Amino acid sequence: MTASKRTGLVQAYTGEGKGKTTAAIGLAVRACGSGMTVSILQFLKEGGPTPSSEIAPLRDLLGVSVDQYGRSSIYTPKPSRMQVMDRIAIGFTQAERILKDGSCDLLILDEVLVAVSFGLADEQRLIELINARPDSVEIVLTGRGLTEDVSGYCDLITEMRPVKHPYASGITARKGIEY
Repeated sequence: MTASKRTGLVQAYTGEGKGKTTAAIGLAVRACGSGMTVSILQFLKEGGPTPSSEIAPLRDLLGVSVDQYGRSSIYTPKPSRMQVMDRIAIGFTQAERILKDGSCDLLILDEVLVAVSFGLADEQRLIELINARPDSVEIVLTGRGLTEDVSGYCDLITEMRPVKHPYASGITARKGIEY
């Protein structure tokens, strides 16, 4: 099926459980394997001492681009809230450009829901971005804190919830598994 005949939907992976980004990355790999072009914009994951392990192999895949916006405040030196908001705004501008020029079939906005729920990104701008997407483009939103307003624009919402997590037993995040 060609991109012009494909119906793109809006998906959200949200909730307090593990696996939101992992699900989105799995979809990116599947789409890439089908010859689709994929743009991944990660919010609040820029840089830091322990970058997510998926970045390098994703950048090696033909047809996949990855960009990061808005360094997480868990790293030192801690960026100001305004610096983070400015970087996120640049990411939104990039997403708008991608949708306008039709350069991808699948647009993943990783952790954008967190950015909105923390007041670091404008919810209305996200809704406008969703409304501006061409009919053939699939958009995936990830992160905790899906708002009621944004959920109204989603065709699929998956909520991850923790039933049991190793962190409760003192096992911290492991490279290659959690990041």
